[in-house]
Amino acid sequence: MALDAGYEGPASRLKPPALLVYAGTRLGDDRYVLRGNRLLGKLWKPKIQRIWPGPVAGFLLGHIDARSFLEDGYSDPELEARRLSSAHFWTALKDPANARKHYESAIETEGAGILEVEHHLAHGELAR
Repeated sequence: MALDAGYEGPASRLKPPALLVYAGTRLGDDRYVLRGNRLLGKLWKPKIQRIWPGPVAGFLLGHIDARSFLEDGYSDPELEARRLSSAHFWTALKDPANARKHYESAIETEGAGILEVEHHLAHGELAR
């Protein structure tokens, strides 16, 4: 199970609990959302807010606002493409009124954005 897998790095454990929040939200099962948020809360530290996917946890927990989450990027084009694809996906989850626009932005990201699971999940969301 991804939640029990060993990881290296201070922010690398964050994606599985974030995906649990996503699954719980999509299924309408608050147990998954609560568990995912609880796990994110245990892992969250302000020092990881610049180490991707650290900002995802901060955003989902309400420590980082949407504007900062979407705009604070990397100078490396490959890292920025990956970050933007992921950031738009998570923003769609928290902003249902504009979700379609964010899912479209998540899949329009050029290049390395396709390396992110969120890029592929956004395709699925748009196909629904």
